[in-house]
Amino acid sequence: MLEKNAEYQVTIDNFGANGEGVAHLDGVAVFVPYALPAEKVKIKIVKVKSSFAFGKLLEVVVPSESRREAVCPVFYKCGGCNAQHIKYGEQLKIKSQTVADCLRKIAGIDVTVPLTVPCENEYRYRNKLQLPVRHTAKGNVIGFFREGTHDVVPIDDCLIQKKWCFSLIQAVKLYIESGVDCYDEEKNKGYLKHVVAREVGGNLIVVIVVTENKVKNIDCFIDVLKRSFPSFSLFVNYNPRGDNVVFGKEFRLVYGEEKTVVAVNGINMPMGPESFMQVNDEMRDAIYERVEKLIGSNGGTAVIDAYSGAGFLTALLAKNAAHAYGIECVKEAVDCADKLASDNGVSDKITNICGKCEEVLPDLVKKLSREFESVSVVLDPPRKGCDSSVLFALLDAKPQKIVYISCNPSSLARDLGILTGKLFYYGNELKKSQIVNGEYEIDFIQPFDMFPNTKHVETLVLLKRRIEN
Repeated sequence: MLEKNAEYQVTIDNFGANGEGVAHLDGVAVFVPYALPAEKVKIKIVKVKSSFAFGKLLEVVVPSESRREAVCPVFYKCGGCNAQHIKYGEQLKIKSQTVADCLRKIAGIDVTVPLTVPCENEYRYRNKLQLPVRHTAKGNVIGFFREGTHDVVPIDDCLIQKKWCFSLIQAVKLYIESGVDCYDEEKNKGYLKHVVAREVGGNLIVVIVVTENKVKNIDCFIDVLKRSFPSFSLFVNYNPRGDNVVFGKEFRLVYGEEKTVVAVNGINMPMGPESFMQVNDEMRDAIYERVEKLIGSNGGTAVIDAYSGAGFLTALLAKNAAHAYGIECVKEAVDCADKLASDNGVSDKITNICGKCEEVLPDLVKKLSREFESVSVVLDPPRKGCDSSVLFALLDAKPQKIVYISCNPSSLARDLGILTGKLFYYGNELKKSQIVNGEYEIDFIQPFDMFPNTKHVETLVLLKRRIEN
């Protein structure tokens, strides 16, 4: 029986789904962050559950050939990334294996997953930065949360962020020194709470999140930013809430342009402080190019963007399709999608529909199947994956192709299991089936390293309909 605080020397057997090493003691799986397979390590048990435990790495006795020194001075303290200690080539192998393992263990799908497509820039790739600012007993700090906590690890720079990260942090520090009080989470008081920034087309969009519906010393911050950034927009966001939500509803532009237009894969898209865009420009472009190839340039194909949001992907898909349809349940986003289509001169090839995917999809696919040679559906859901009702709607609608873009191997495996017939719901419980050939089969799968030096991976999948009725 494992006991908390007991120390052991163990051999790491493999990786867990979150990138930690896994050892086994007395038949119990022990998850050890920063430990690598085949390593002999000394650990301390920090938490014990009924069927597993967590250990803290104390010493690497026999290191893996895949281990390297992390270049970041706060790597083992900060929760910003968690794989700098692994050689980059090995990271790519691990991410492919993670996708394959999730598919096999969760959905019973055995498929060969190719090596993860590498990112040219292992460091300095992130175009978005989000920093909590806090007042503590040791003074004001700006940095990243320690993993699993709300303790802020102070930083001066982050090596996976763009180079402007250092200059922005210095500017925020000067702004604080001008007399701005920082947020005290324990007391739920203080003014400056978060700083969020994104580089778009050479322009830096900066947002300071504050707890009072007013601005303090903002001219000072503008002057400081001007020293380092020739082009920027500055917004103040009001959020008095004491929970984990970063942004409040109200944004106020105090400097620069309200929108920045950026060209992505031939589509001009206006970006503001709330706009969504992938954090890695290089890998985003590579994935979207592959999506276009998977859909094909058949002039007789109708394409449905099932989570269309502000309509960027819909507009991208419309370039080669006979017609593209976006489905989005938020009316404001649909209005933005219509304007985006108009601004890019593709309104005649796009129809944006305000409604729920599960309600719109079945009848829309059936209707389009009568009007076009083929119908394809693109899914790009949030980390939690697709709602089961959307998956059931797809199985009912039976489009010829389904392209799935995922940032979470676990939810991807679950959803692919349902679409391929490998999983089914028995009441509210998801179970593995004995079906050999379901409605859809995986025709293409490829992980992309959207997030180097982290445990995260983006995966692109093409499902083709196996059964024709």
